[in-house]
Amino acid sequence: MVGQSAAGTLSLRQALADPSADAQLTSSQLDWLKAHGDEAFGHLMRIQAGGSARAWVNYQVNGLFEASALSTSPDEFIENWQYLQRVLGEESFTRQTRSVFDEPVASEDY
Repeated sequence: MVGQSAAGTLSLRQALADPSADAQLTSSQLDWLKAHGDEAFGHLMRIQAGGSARAWVNYQVNGLFEASALSTSPDEFIENWQYLQRVLGEESFTRQTRSVFDEPVASEDY
């Protein structure tokens, strides 16, 4: 049992340092984040603020964005806009900005 714990811990540490180290684990983690979309970004930013697993956080934020599952409140967006701009890149950052702040146009406005 101890050997399995050590191997599991090592696998998790490797995936957090380099998300490509264990693609299946990283994918499963992204699936969990997508399933918990309203709280996922907050969890990721707390991990990011802790200074560890930055590569993993960046990878997961991009994964959520690519899956159209990056949910940020306006307040979360404003607090983290510089991070999002850096991690997402200009085009994706612009798309995320619009998704957070643009109000949908009602069909009667046409």
